[in-house]
Amino acid sequence: MKVDIKNLNSKIKQTKAWKNAENEYSVIYADNMLPPQLRLGRALTNEEFIEAGQRIIGICPSFYPAYFDMGVRLLSVNTDLAVETLDTAFEICVKINSWDTISKVYDIFFDNLEKVFHEDFVVRYALKLIGKFPDKAKPYDFAASAFNLLEEHDKAIEYGMQAVRLEPKNTYFLNNLGLYYLSEKNFEDAEKYLNLSMKADSDHEHPKNNLADCKVMKKNNLSLKEYYLRPADHKRIEKYKDNEEWSELDEYVELMNQQKLLVFHMALSGKYRFKAHNLHSLFKTLAQFFHFVESVSNETFVWEDINYLCQYFKQIMHKFIFKHYDVNDEIMKEVFDSTLMYYNFLSDNKVIKQKQFAEFKKLSSSLKNEIFDKMHRYNKIRHDPAVSEKKKEKIREELFEGDHEWMFID
Repeated sequence: MKVDIKNLNSKIKQTKAWKNAENEYSVIYADNMLPPQLRLGRALTNEEFIEAGQRIIGICPSFYPAYFDMGVRLLSVNTDLAVETLDTAFEICVKINSWDTISKVYDIFFDNLEKVFHEDFVVRYALKLIGKFPDKAKPYDFAASAFNLLEEHDKAIEYGMQAVRLEPKNTYFLNNLGLYYLSEKNFEDAEKYLNLSMKADSDHEHPKNNLADCKVMKKNNLSLKEYYLRPADHKRIEKYKDNEEWSELDEYVELMNQQKLLVFHMALSGKYRFKAHNLHSLFKTLAQFFHFVESVSNETFVWEDINYLCQYFKQIMHKFIFKHYDVNDEIMKEVFDSTLMYYNFLSDNKVIKQKQFAEFKKLSSSLKNEIFDKMHRYNKIRHDPAVSEKKKEKIREELFEGDHEWMFID
């Protein structure tokens, strides 16, 4: 249904059609955002969300939140159709809203684009916002952040500088600009803007932490990317353990994992620019799988520790099948694909040795058919009330070789 954008104004939000569309939209999202156990039904698929959005637009053709949601979801299916849908959302949103509302809408929209690994589209719509609102700082910061994630650091600095020019005392814009300079190993300007960020807000923790990192990077002549890809310091990990500094240990390990994941995100976002993909689904599965490995390990598991996964991969997969009642071919395929992608990336960037990755790849390939077969066989009887618990346990013993009985991996 075509919407007449030219004749729209803010009064559309008071119409009955808008209110009805808003109510329908709220019902769909309220239910699907709940945890599975509280949901009225199963979660909608991506395709079903798109269909729901089309129904809502049928109720009110100018209801731009539905266009935004559909557009983001279409990015995994058809980028041309996504552009058409998101362009419509953009035109309606800027036509009927004040800048304050537009700013809040785009905070959410750009966050959603980053979650689905499409910083390329953040750039597209940030530049459109700049065209409409050249005197507002936030769109320049949006563009700068996206360019930086796409590793176009010169453009990140250019647009970051524009944001700072418009709001010279904004601690967040100043801190971001400092990070963009760190990406280029320009330590002098990085220190300058990080210090200005601290001066603008002494309670802002990020510039303090980034300045400390900057000193290490400067001493070792490391870019931000190189610094984030540094191997975990196992002596530091052992020291935390010896001193029983458990919160510090958890914080450090989480930092090591997330920094590498961020660089991995950046690498793939650049590689798949303006292409339909489901990278976000692989990343979600990867993180969930690694958190599961943490939960069944008696050791401190750092995600880059491919040797640990090689040593216990079969036991981990046995436990994974046993513990996850909803595991299926799609989830299992994503576990295998995402771990290979991640360790291949670490190998290419010399965080792990190529020999280590080759050994894991060989092991993963050799076990794949066996693991899928065990999953299929267990899923057949897992929820079958006709199969007694005693018989199920006998089957589990056969399939999982006793690995399911223990809380942790020995």
